[in-house]
Formats: sequence, C-alpha cells, structure tokens
Amino acid sequence: MTHPTVNLPVRSSTQARVLAVSGPIGAGKTTLATGLSSQFGWRYLAESPRACSYLVDLFRDPARWAFETQAAYLVFKATELQQAAHDSAACVVDCTVFETIHVYGRYYHEFGSISDRQYDLLRAIGDVAAESLPPIDLLVECACSPGTAEQRVRQRARPTDALFPAGFASRVTELCRIWLNTWRGSPVVRLDTERADTRDPVTLARIACEVSQIIDASSAPPREGGQHRPTYLQIRTPLS
Repeated sequence: MTHPTVNLPVRSSTQARVLAVSGPIGAGKTTLATGLSSQFGWRYLAESPRACSYLVDLFRDPARWAFETQAAYLVFKATELQQAAHDSAACVVDCTVFETIHVYGRYYHEFGSISDRQYDLLRAIGDVAAESLPPIDLLVECACSPGTAEQRVRQRARPTDALFPAGFASRVTELCRIWLNTWRGSPVVRLDTERADTRDPVTLARIACEVSQIIDASSAPPREGGQHRPTYLQIRTPLS
C-alpha cells in the first residue's frame, strides 16, 4: 500500500508561525514542545484531553475503538490549529495531525483493528483537514532508538502508558521514520534525544536559538509545485 504525501498550503505573509514537534511515543516530544513554547512565548498545542479520553477504551477493545480514537485525535488537533490560525497565534504543535494517520492509524491498520475502508476514510478526512490548516514552518523530529522509546514509556508515570501493548513503541518508531521519509510539507530538523537532554535549560536554550535561525532561513516559498525538500540538520547541543 502506498502512502501519498499531503500537499500543504503555501504560507501567506500574514500567517503566524507554526513549529511542529514530531516523533514516536517516548521520544521526548512533549518535553521539547513545552520547552520551545516557553522559550518562544508561543501557544502550545497539546493532545486534546477529549481525544486522550478514548485511550482506555482503545486498549480495552482496539477493534471497536481504533478508528474512532484516531479520528478524534485528528479532528481535535485540526480544530486547535484552525483556532490558532484564526487568532494569528504562533504555536508549537505537539504531534501533527499527519502522524495520527500515517503512524498511529497505520499501526492499527496493520494489526487489523482499522479496516481498509476505515483507513481510506481516515486518510480522506486528513486530506480535507489539511486544506484548511496553516502551513508548518519547521518540523523538529525527536529521534531515539526503538529500545530507548520502549524503556522511556515503561519508566513514565502516565496512567495510560501501562496499557500500551508490548512492542508498541518499537513499531511506532519504525512507522514514524517511514512517514518522515515521505514528508514534504516543511523542512525537517532531526534532534537526537538520546544525546541532547531537553530538560536541561542550557541545552533547551541552544536548541531554541538554532530552531529560530532555521525557521528564519527556511521562510522562502517552497519549490516544485508547493512542496519543500526535506532538510535534515543535526542540532549541535551538549551531550546529556
């Protein structure tokens, strides 16, 4: 099955900045996204509590709830992005709507909890939503090994983390890498979160400085029919 790239709209001169933080579960997205939001003074767009409320049902009965859960994450995140655009508010997005489809949706599709017809519908909903979303200026990928992602999930204190099936974080890490290899919606910066401790204020400040410079340098309009070429840059941060 092919997974086509979504063509995103080109930014107008009046639109506020959008920074997306991507990566698999356990990679450090939330830590980095909240930190950058604080550094820049931008609105932080977390996962919607209404979407997260589906997780217990999802893990209890994936065949019943997998499609509805991913649709909820997609719709609620898209709604928050549209509101930020309406408010002309620069924002840091913790996990994109596209990961809902091409990472988590694909995971449940692979395991049969989302049917072919449901997955086609989820992708169609994403295509419609993408047409009304503000363009992403830069996507920061939080990268770590599947083993590290699994270990971090086990060590976290979030109540729902205990519900994830064995191997979930590892497979999601692989699917995230596959999806990012097709991403053309913005430049991409890869941050190795096994080497850079984003909880450290000095490290976070350095990351924020470099991200700001990269956003400013990548503000030129995209080429080739509205698509950006992916730009993988290593942020130079002190080792943790």
